[in-house]
This record gives sequence, C-alpha cells and structure tokens, in this order.
Amino acid sequence: MTRNYKQCIKDINNIDLEDICSDWQWLLNNEYLLVMVSKSGDMFLSGKNGEISRLDTGKGQLEIVAQSLNEFINALEDTGNIEDWLLPSIVLNLIQNGLLLKENEVYSYRIMPILHGDYSLTNFVVTNIYVHFSITGQICKQLKELPDGTKIAKISFVPHNH
Repeated sequence: MTRNYKQCIKDINNIDLEDICSDWQWLLNNEYLLVMVSKSGDMFLSGKNGEISRLDTGKGQLEIVAQSLNEFINALEDTGNIEDWLLPSIVLNLIQNGLLLKENEVYSYRIMPILHGDYSLTNFVVTNIYVHFSITGQICKQLKELPDGTKIAKISFVPHNH
C-alpha cells in the first residue's frame, strides 16, 4: 500500500524544539538539529556531518537512517522505510478509532517498548508533545546502563513548565 509520509509527521513550526530535545541531550550531546517529528513520537535529527538519524523514543536508540537530508527525503519514498520509521498503520488506525492529535500532541506509549511494551493500538495514548519527549527521555536515561532483566522498583521524573 502506498502511503504518504506527510500523514504521519507533525508540523513543528510552533513547537519549542529545544525543549522537546532537552531531556534527550544525554544522548544527543547538543550535536543534532531537529528535522522532523513523527506522530508516533520519534525524532529525526541532522548530525554535524549532515547525516540524518532517527531517535526511537520507545527504546532510547539513535540510529543513522541516511547520509544526507536529500538521501533521507528519497528514502521516505520507500513504503518499507515509512512503515519502519513512522508507523503509518498504527497512526492511521488510531485516527480511524477517533484518537485525533492536536497541534501539540503525539501518540505515546502506555508502556514503552524499552519496558517491554508492544506496538498494539491499545498501548498508544494521545500525549502532550513536551510531556512525551520529557518522560521518554528521562526513562531511557535512567535505564541506559542497566543490564537486561533488571527489576525496576522506581522511576522518577522531573516536571518541566511549558
């Protein structure tokens, strides 16, 4: 099925980009510029060499997906890349089920994949974009050095004012 990737991305013109990246700087090191945000709550960023990386906020992983912005735009013509990076099947199902996003919202996880959450429709919830990136960034930072299988008793959050 051909999908238009623009159905799955946020308009970031009125979003405080520095703010949504702030709780991810432990991974980004202020070396990236935000290029795109998916409705499914991931970031696409340009690195200092022009490469484009995807920040998977559900797993806390940063992965290069293209060597340049042009290569990235071309890669978005491939339905396999769109499906992997933007989760259009999930996004469109959520919309069809009445979960519509406002300007400052994304789909976030009830239970993040890093905490063994899945990609089922029932595991997604409409969330304020600032809250989503803050909470996922803080959780992934706290979990980054724990060995697999570690029992987690407590996760703490630092609230931000928006």
